[in-house]
Order: sequence, then structure tokens, then C-alpha cells
Amino acid sequence: MGIEVSWDDAEESIIRWDFGETWNWDDFQNAFEQSLQLALKADHRIDVIPNLSYSKVVPPSALTQFNRIQRQMPDNTTLIVITGGSVFDNAIISAFRAAYRVESWRTARTIDEARIIIHQSRSENGQD
Repeated sequence: MGIEVSWDDAEESIIRWDFGETWNWDDFQNAFEQSLQLALKADHRIDVIPNLSYSKVVPPSALTQFNRIQRQMPDNTTLIVITGGSVFDNAIISAFRAAYRVESWRTARTIDEARIIIHQSRSENGQD
């Protein structure tokens, strides 16, 4: 099924990635490229919600792949809030954050919780 990319909000400030049961790093790269096109058209802050609720497993080499796209993020992309991940998925994200000293990646249990984290961050930064 791969990864479906869409706007999560009417203001077009949050991009959502809905992961299918199975996906690979090519799907991930394609989703990133679609998101990059959306973010580069925007003149405001963009946040991303990768939704792993239906994903069965994160493929090997996650830390390397996450670091690769982190380095390519446009300047207007602020938070990546991964939702619906398993305990193992969340451990991978924690390891990535620690290994590469990345503060912009977070985890949440649900999409609604991710939206709250984004809203709080925007409020704290006077962007809401």
C-alpha cells in the first residue's frame, strides 16, 4: 500500500503521511519528495504527522533513513510528530533523536495528540 501524503488541515500547514501495512524506503522517499513539494510552496511553518497506525514494521536502516531526510528538510518544516507507532517504533525514534541530537521529532499515540503537540509548539513560538 505504501504511504499516502495529504494535508491534515484546511490551512495547509500540517502534512500527514498515512503508512499502509507494508511500505519500504522507496515509498518513504516518494512521500518525502511529495511533502517537500508541498512545503516549498508554503510561506509559513509546516509540520508533519507520519501516521504509523496501520504499519506492520519499520524496515531496517531506519536511523540512517531518518537522518537523511532530516538533513534535507526545508527551513519552514518545524516538527515531525510520529503517531500510532508500536513500542518498538517509538524506541527507534528515541534512538534516532539521541544519536543525531534531533529535537524536532516527537511521538504521540494518536493523530489528535500530535495536533495538540503541534498547536502547543506554535503557541509557545507565537505562531498560532
